[in-house]
Amino acid sequence: MDTTGNLVIGEGAKVIADIKANNVSISGAVKGNVNANRVEILETGRVWGDLTINSLLLNEGAYLRGQTTMHGDIEPPLIEAPKSPSGTKPAPTSPPTIVDVEPTKKR
Repeated sequence: MDTTGNLVIGEGAKVIADIKANNVSISGAVKGNVNANRVEILETGRVWGDLTINSLLLNEGAYLRGQTTMHGDIEPPLIEAPKSPSGTKPAPTSPPTIVDVEPTKKR
């Protein structure tokens, strides 16, 4: 199923097909992959398939079984350890201290 417009799958509807649309609202059952700008799965909506989307809204009670991929090639930010100012060394750390602790007796 391919449309440049919006697609509404009503409650009680059953669709077995891959879907490509601008916006998709699902209250019924879909078995197939969905490629859309925005997908909304309402509380009675059920989807078995992969989503490729920009925006996803899942209402409480909605069911989705599949993978979700966002459009675009956005890379996660690099996480690096903080660098010390040039010419300085990090402060030395002392080894941990072992302390014996005796359990307290109940009265």
